[in-house]
Amino acid sequence: MPSLEEAWAWVAGPLENLKNDVVARPGVPWSERGENFKRELSAATSHSVADDLYRWLNELSESDRSNLIGTDDLAAHAYQVVRRAVPPAEPAPTQVVQQQAAVAQYDESAWNRFLTEDGARWDGTVESWAAFRQWFEYYANAGGFQSPATGLLNYLEPMSAPDRVAAFAQYGVTIRPPASTVDPRVQQVMDELLAEKPEYAEIPEARRIELVNALLQR
Repeated sequence: MPSLEEAWAWVAGPLENLKNDVVARPGVPWSERGENFKRELSAATSHSVADDLYRWLNELSESDRSNLIGTDDLAAHAYQVVRRAVPPAEPAPTQVVQQQAAVAQYDESAWNRFLTEDGARWDGTVESWAAFRQWFEYYANAGGFQSPATGLLNYLEPMSAPDRVAAFAQYGVTIRPPASTVDPRVQQVMDELLAEKPEYAEIPEARRIELVNALLQR
């Protein structure tokens, strides 16, 4: 049985290539893009985690998949799939003690910087909370902040969205809500493009707005 780290190393490359491919070739339908991704996974490993990862993405709704695969959230969600497919091995008793000691020790100033910068990536909406939590937890663990991050997230979980925003503010984190409106010219161009090429819906909306803005400024 591979370790969680080994399994993640196998699939991290294909996942990054998938994300980049959405930006480089926005018009490619999932039927083709998914097959390419599946082949890359199969080339990286014969372990069942490859099938689990492809099946997870393939079974998402078209809109959910389109809003995910071209963003940084892809890695955070995929990591949870890998973690379920390859649970970490049970450590020996002495390792448990060592791990608990390591978790308890962290650089508080570094944690505060991480919280200020990365906590502000949540947009303050209920809909985005679950994905943000997974993303935040993944990168906090990678940075050695598992203990404070878990405590904070567990504290925030039962709160309403406004209460979470207020709680973040107490930690010096400013949560900015998503823009409520889009420039009418940008919206018109996007609507026309999507009507002509529905496959462009695979590009996350924020990225579509960015591309259309750049086009209009030429």
